[in-house]
Amino acid sequence: MNRGHWGSRLAFVLAAAGSAIGLGNIWKFPYITYVNGGGKFVILYLFCILLVGLPVMLAEMILGRSTQKGPVGSVEHISGKKSGWRGMGMLGVFASFSMMTFYGVVAGWVLSYIVLSLIGRFNGMQASEFSTLFTSLASSPWLNVGGSTVFLGLSLAIVLGGVKQGLEKFCNVLMPVLIGIMVLLCVNSMFSESEGFSKAIKFMFSMDGELKGHAILEALGHAFFSLSIGMGAMLTYGSYMSKDGDLVKSAVLVAFLDTFVALMACIIIFSTLLGHGVEVGQSVGLVFQTLPYEFAKASYGSLINLSFFILLFLAALTSGISLVEVPAAYLIDKGYTRNTSTLIIGGLIWIISIPCALSGTPEWNAVFGGWSFFDTMDNMVSWYLLPLGGLLICLYVGFVMPDKMRKNEYFTGSSSAQIFYTVWLILVRFIAPMIVVVIMLNKLGFITNQEFDSYFSSMLGSSKSQESITP
Repeated sequence: MNRGHWGSRLAFVLAAAGSAIGLGNIWKFPYITYVNGGGKFVILYLFCILLVGLPVMLAEMILGRSTQKGPVGSVEHISGKKSGWRGMGMLGVFASFSMMTFYGVVAGWVLSYIVLSLIGRFNGMQASEFSTLFTSLASSPWLNVGGSTVFLGLSLAIVLGGVKQGLEKFCNVLMPVLIGIMVLLCVNSMFSESEGFSKAIKFMFSMDGELKGHAILEALGHAFFSLSIGMGAMLTYGSYMSKDGDLVKSAVLVAFLDTFVALMACIIIFSTLLGHGVEVGQSVGLVFQTLPYEFAKASYGSLINLSFFILLFLAALTSGISLVEVPAAYLIDKGYTRNTSTLIIGGLIWIISIPCALSGTPEWNAVFGGWSFFDTMDNMVSWYLLPLGGLLICLYVGFVMPDKMRKNEYFTGSSSAQIFYTVWLILVRFIAPMIVVVIMLNKLGFITNQEFDSYFSSMLGSSKSQESITP
C-alpha cells in the first residue's frame, strides 16, 4: 500500500519540528529554566540537546527512512516478524496512542481560553478569579469532553488527508504561523513599558545563578523528551522522507527550531512576569492563571492573550497530529486503508480520553492510589514508556541494525565526515543509553534529586581540592 512521501525536505523539517514543538516547550521549559538559575541551565540544556537529543532523534529517523515503515514494520523488515524487538515498535505505537488520550484534554482547555479571550472575558478580572475560573473549567465534564473531542477531531481530519494533503499541507501553514506569533509576542515584549525584556535577557544569559546537580537531570530529561523521542513519531515521519534527502542536516534543523521556540517562550514569559515582579510558576498554574492575568493588565491585553493561546493551540495541534499518525501508520503498514486506520485509532483514543477528561470531577479525581486517570496516563507515558522506548531505540540502531544499512542512511545526501558518524554512533551506543537509565532511575525514585546534588557537590569539591594541591 502506498504510504506517501514528503514533497520536500522543508516539508519534513516543518512537520518533524511541529511534532517536537509542543506544550512542554512553552510552559515546562521556562519553568525549569527559572528554577535552575537561568543562563547556566540554558547552556547546559543546549549541550544536552547535542549530546543526547539530536543523536537519538537522528537514530529514529535513520531507522524509519531505511525501511520506509513505521515503528513495528521497521523492526519486522530488519529482524523478522517473530523478533522480540517488535516489542520496541509496539511500545512506540502505544506511547503515542496513550499520550493523545490526555494531551487532548489540555488542548481543550487552551481552546476554551481562546474563546474566552475572543469575548473579552479576562478584562478586569482579579488574580483570584483566574484560579476560580480554571478550577471551574477543569471540573466541568461537558467542557473537558467537548474540548478534547474538538481537538481530536481536528487532528483526525488532518491525518485523514494523508502525508502530502494532510500532514505536509497543514504543517507548511501552521508552523510559519506559530513562529510568526512567537516573534510578534517577543517584539511586543521588547517595546513594553516595563523593563521585563531586559530583565528576561539578563536572567537567561547571565552566569550568576547557582546550578545544582539535579539540574543536569532536568536538562537531560527535557532535551530527550522535547524532541518527541521514544514515541515513534520521528521514526514514522522519517519513513516518509525520500531516499536522497540529507537526514543529518534535517535533524539539526528540527533540533534548532525546537530549541528556538523554547528559548523564545522563555523571553515572552520572563519579560511579562519578571517585569511585574512575579515568580514563574509551574505548568498549569503558569499558563491558565498567572500569565492571562498579567497579559490582561497590558495594553491590548485581550489581543496578547488571544495570540498566546492560539500559539499554544497550534503547538498542541502540530504535536497531536503526529500522535495520531504513529498508531494509524501501524495499521496502514498492516494493509488497512488510511481512512479505516485513522478512524479506528481515533475512536479508541476518544473512548479512553473520556475518563481523562473527567479527571477533574470529584468522582474521578483519585481513582488509582490517589492519582486521577489523567495523572496515571501522564505518568505512565513520561516515567516508563518514553524513556524505555528511547533506550530501546538506542540499543537497536546502535547494535542490531546492520552497519551497512545504518551508514548508508547516515551518509546519503550528506557531506558529513566519517568522524562525525563515529562520534554519533558512540553517543547512540553508549552515552545516550546510560543517560536514559539515569533519567529513568530518577523518575522512579531510585536516584533522588538530593542524592544527585550531594554527588555533584562532592565531585566539585574533589576537583577543587585537586586543583589546590597541584603545584
